[in-house]
Amino acid sequence: MKKTGITFAAVALLLVAFRPADNPRKADCMMAVTYSEMAYGQFRKVNKASSLDKAQKALKKALLDAKETAAYAAQCGCTNAETYSLSAYEIASKGVNATSVEDLKSISKKAMDLSLDAMQAAQQCKK
Repeated sequence: MKKTGITFAAVALLLVAFRPADNPRKADCMMAVTYSEMAYGQFRKVNKASSLDKAQKALKKALLDAKETAAYAAQCGCTNAETYSLSAYEIASKGVNATSVEDLKSISKKAMDLSLDAMQAAQQCKK
């Protein structure tokens, strides 16, 4: 009898722990917010970089984060966040072949602002 109770409790615990999310689209919107925050942070690092090498490394990470933001925003149906993050990606991708830190900083400033817009749009969608 005691083993049956323990088995039942273990099965119930597993069912609760591995149940699907209440609203998977809301979770995708939260991931869009997270990735837009990460992109914003990386674009900010580009703006504060002291060397071209450091700026380009941060830019590459920011591009990946902006792309992820767009993907999660599309999954949750947040077209504004998707548009902002794709715009940030498009603008920032022009900086991949930049030859000076100053060129990267002006590009990343625009992309940083768009990432912030994407973050705010995704926050509105998750409500």
